[in-house]
Amino acid sequence: MTLENNGADPASFRDPSGHVHHIDRKILRTILAHGEHAFTSVWQSGILQRMSASGRMIASDLLPVGDPLHQTLQARHILTHPKLDLITYPYEWPFAALKSAALAHLDLHLALLSQGFTLSDASAYNIQFIGTRPLHIDPLSIIPYENGMRWAGYRQFLHQFFNPLILEAITGVSFTPYLRASLEGIDSATLLSLLPKHHWLRPAIALHVAAPAYGERRSQPLEQGKMAILTPLLKSRYIGLLKHLRSIIEPLRPRREGGWHGYNATTSYNTANATAKQAIVARFIESTRPALLLDIGCNSGDFARHALASGATRAIGIDSDRAAVNAAFQHGSTHFTPLVMDIANPSPSQGWRGIERPGFTKRIKPDAIMALALIHHLAIGNNIPLPHIAHYLTSLAPRGLLEFVPKSDPQVTGMLQLRPDIFPDYTLDAFKTHLSQHANISEHPIGDSGRILLQFERTA
Repeated sequence: MTLENNGADPASFRDPSGHVHHIDRKILRTILAHGEHAFTSVWQSGILQRMSASGRMIASDLLPVGDPLHQTLQARHILTHPKLDLITYPYEWPFAALKSAALAHLDLHLALLSQGFTLSDASAYNIQFIGTRPLHIDPLSIIPYENGMRWAGYRQFLHQFFNPLILEAITGVSFTPYLRASLEGIDSATLLSLLPKHHWLRPAIALHVAAPAYGERRSQPLEQGKMAILTPLLKSRYIGLLKHLRSIIEPLRPRREGGWHGYNATTSYNTANATAKQAIVARFIESTRPALLLDIGCNSGDFARHALASGATRAIGIDSDRAAVNAAFQHGSTHFTPLVMDIANPSPSQGWRGIERPGFTKRIKPDAIMALALIHHLAIGNNIPLPHIAHYLTSLAPRGLLEFVPKSDPQVTGMLQLRPDIFPDYTLDAFKTHLSQHANISEHPIGDSGRILLQFERTA
C-alpha cells in the first residue's frame, strides 16, 4: 500500500507515534516504534479503559498480534475505535461547544494526572462531539507522567481553546473566522492586539495572554512552534495551573447575540400554521426514518429536535447565526449536534495539500435534509439563482423537505424593502420546475400561510 491508498486519514500524518486509518468501515490507529514504549505503559495500566468507561475518551480495543493488518500497516500495535458518523472542527463550533471541549480537555488532563499520566498535546482537533457531549479521540496523546514534567501543550491550549474563548467573551467578535483562517488557532500576540487595553492588566489576561504574547514576540521564528511551558512544574503546580484555567473558562459567556436569534418567536406563523408545519415535518420523518438528518438553517434547533422525536436517529444542524446555534447547543442532546456554518459558504477542504481538514460536504453524507425557511435567504439574500439552489440541495441527500416562502410573505417583503426587486423568476412554479429536474416532488401547504413544503425524492 502507498500513502495515497492505504486508507490513512489525511489529518493523522503529523504524529510520529501512530496514524489513523479507515479500512473496511473500521477506524484503526497504528502504534509505531516511536510511540511503542509509552503506549505499552498506558495500555497495561488500564487507563484507556477507565477513561473510556468514564465517558471522557473514545473506546479502544487492541487487535491480536497475529492479525495480518500489523504487517500491512507496518505497526507494532493496532487499536480499533468505533466509527463516528460526523467529524467536526473547532471553526464550526458555537461558543458553548468550544467551551465544553476546553473544559473536557482540562477535566481529562486532571483525571489522568491523578492516576500518573498526562497529555502530550492540547489539540482542539482531538475533541469530537456525540450530540453535544465532548469526547477525546486520541489515546496516543496519553503518556506516563514523570515528576517535574513541563506542560507540553500549554501554548497550544491557549491558541486553540483559551484565546478564542477570551476573544468572543470580551469583544463579542466571533472566533470562528479566525480559527478557519488559522488552523493552529489564535496566537497570544494577535489576541492581545484585539483586546481593549483596559483588559490587559486583568490577572487572567496578564498571565495567560500578555505574558505569552511577550514571549512570542521575542521568539525567533524557529522557536515559535515550541508549545511547552519552559520551566519544570511540580505536580501540585501542574494541577493548580489546570484548575486555574478551568476556573477562568467555566464562567465565560459570549458577549453578543446574533441577528436571527429568536426567529421562532417572531415568525409570521400563527399557532394553527405552526402546528401544521410540525405535522408535515413529522410525517416526512416517519416515512423516511433517516439515520442521519441534516437540518440546514436550524436556528435554535426546534425542528431538528422535533424530527428526532418523530423517528430520526441522529441530526446535524447548521446555521450562520452563532447565537441561535449556541442556544441550540446549550439545550443539550445526545443525538443533535448544531454547528455554526453558512450553507452558502460551507467549510472548505484545507490544511496540508488541501486535504488535511476535509470540507463539510466531504465529511457528511446525510440520508435526508430539511431546509425550512431558507430558500428565500439564498435566492434573495445571497443572489443565488433558483436552478443552483435546486441542484445543490438535492445533491446533499437522496430525499428532503424544502420550504418555499413566496414574495407575499412578510419575511420576503421585508427583505425586498432594503433592495430593488431583481428577482422576477423567484416563484413557486419556477422553483418546482428546477427541482423536478433532479427529483420527484410533492407539495404540502402550511395551512393558510401561503408557504409550501416541497418533499423531494432524488431521481438520480
